[in-house]
Amino acid sequence: MTKGKLIKLNKVIGFFYSSEVDESVAVINLAGAPGFGDSGNSKTAQVCNSFGVSYLSPDYIGMCRSGGEFNFKSSVETIYECVDFLTGKFLGTDIKTGKKLAKQKFNEIILLGSSFGGSVAPFVEKFKKIEIKKIILVAPVTDWIAQNNKGMEEPINEFLNVMSIGMKNVWRGFSNSEWPEIIKGNIKEMNPIDNTNLLADKEVFILHGNKDKSISWKDSEKFFEKIKNEGLVKNVFFEKLKNFGHSGSAVSEGVKRALRKIRV
Repeated sequence: MTKGKLIKLNKVIGFFYSSEVDESVAVINLAGAPGFGDSGNSKTAQVCNSFGVSYLSPDYIGMCRSGGEFNFKSSVETIYECVDFLTGKFLGTDIKTGKKLAKQKFNEIILLGSSFGGSVAPFVEKFKKIEIKKIILVAPVTDWIAQNNKGMEEPINEFLNVMSIGMKNVWRGFSNSEWPEIIKGNIKEMNPIDNTNLLADKEVFILHGNKDKSISWKDSEKFFEKIKNEGLVKNVFFEKLKNFGHSGSAVSEGVKRALRKIRV
């Protein structure tokens, strides 16, 4: 099992799984919610490393071990801070030893967003242009309005209660941010399917389990069709993951299939 190294960037803290085979490509993981962050034994990291790809799994700014307040902008700024580390703009620190890490010089950075994280990833260029050209979305929330209108196993109100009350000390600032209204489907400017123009010139790989009872694969298909018909992206791909539900194994499988296409 690949072991991660807990590192500190600026506000961001997360696990870094460096590939010892190739140091040119890295994946930044935007995880689902609610949760407590990576534990250092990620199966998805193991998949990435098997392709010679390094893997950085940050706690969002304002979430769990990372500093700051959790809101929509800080969710996206988490990506920017990770990119700056991976491209050598500043050095990270190994939390266990207190030593600075070597300067990173990755040539290609792939953004991964699953579940809740899949609603953040499409906004990677909401606030500035960035080096990321490829995005993998696994079981993503692509339409908060549609998510509110479905009788799924994870009702929106339950999700909001967990984030705002049960885990308020983990997702710090959530209840006072834009996120509750975004999740209720009330802010179109922060709803992925209404802002697909932000994906222009990128390659987007969408994978979704056909037995997902938390987020419908049909929403991913609809997102794919809209992106394809707009013709703004460089490439877009969609695949249903047969017999996969809403789980970590679906994320690992989705990433494996996407990397097979990217790394050929």
